[in-house]
Amino acid sequence: MKEVLFVATHLTVGGVQKSLISALNSIDHTKNHVTLYVRNNRLDLLSYINKNVSVVVNDNKNHYYRKPKSIFLQLLILICNFFRLDKKSKEFSLILTEYIADLKFQYEADKYFKDKSYDIAVSYWQGYNTLFVDKYIKAKKKIMFYQVSTDELHNIHQQTMPHYDLIVAEHQDIQNALYSWYNGIDGKVIVVDNYTDQALLKKMSIECQIDKHNKTIICTCARFSKVKGIDLAISSAKILKDKGFDFIWYFVGDGPMRFEIENLIKEYNLESFVVLTGMQKNPYPYIGQSDIFVQPSYEEALSIAMLEAQLLTIPVVSTKTTGGIAMIEDGINGFLSDIDSESLANTIEKLIINNSLRLRIKNYLMSVDYSKEKDRYFSDWCNLLEV
Repeated sequence: MKEVLFVATHLTVGGVQKSLISALNSIDHTKNHVTLYVRNNRLDLLSYINKNVSVVVNDNKNHYYRKPKSIFLQLLILICNFFRLDKKSKEFSLILTEYIADLKFQYEADKYFKDKSYDIAVSYWQGYNTLFVDKYIKAKKKIMFYQVSTDELHNIHQQTMPHYDLIVAEHQDIQNALYSWYNGIDGKVIVVDNYTDQALLKKMSIECQIDKHNKTIICTCARFSKVKGIDLAISSAKILKDKGFDFIWYFVGDGPMRFEIENLIKEYNLESFVVLTGMQKNPYPYIGQSDIFVQPSYEEALSIAMLEAQLLTIPVVSTKTTGGIAMIEDGINGFLSDIDSESLANTIEKLIINNSLRLRIKNYLMSVDYSKEKDRYFSDWCNLLEV
């Protein structure tokens, strides 16, 4: 029986977290004893974790930050950020931030992993999570997952990637990008396409009924951050409203841009057309009961939400991101738009006014056989967990 550790940042509702659940459900638990360590105490999806998995939660993530040494260092960072006297003060602030993170890692490792070792350790997140697994988890084999299509936290990744045995990308384009961005990882990056349990999604999508008001229902499920294009979608909603279309567009999620999005809704008088649901533990009634799913991102790798919409046989409109182009056969299983509000609105309009077009795409999605994908994903994880 192999000892396998997964390290995740949190279990709030999101594409990476749902992908993690699929991974944990696809492991052979008769051959692997799996522990999941959740570094932040945000656990919306905890009940969906496979019952064979031992879950360890950092139940007080802020405890370290209340220690005198940490408080002193955080005050120094605030001073540096406040004055911003020159480039050196900014660099010093970044150094202090990384130093505090490293001290926190030491605190976590001593508390939860002292004298423990594993056959395999998986960092199921990019960013600082990879640094924690790299420096403070003892394992014979280490695997890093990279789920975004952007070169974020380059210095952290360049420091940690060469130390991992495997780096897993969700798509060939991400694999190619990683090889162009980072040194010392030749031959380490492999592609493992995501898998999502269609039967589970369908069951969750009918747990409750959403309010349709006899209107066209549009859904977007995403974090409210700049890269996800929520502002682009709101501008498209205004164009559709001004053309006289009657619809409700549900935005499932939350994030740093919420206040800005709320102001846009008021500015465009969209209160009767746009509903912000906030974070939902179960977002699938909104996705599965909609007429059209929209992915308005400026940048996107392989979108879990878009895949889930397809599994629930909902026609998808996506901007022409890396993930959108990879996942959408234009006019077959959905439609692609340019990354601007007018093109997005015009593409959505085609599906609003043409019920037969929506039905044709829905029927196509219903005909797709995903059973081989489940077998493929199980096989991929068997290979990943070989020591």
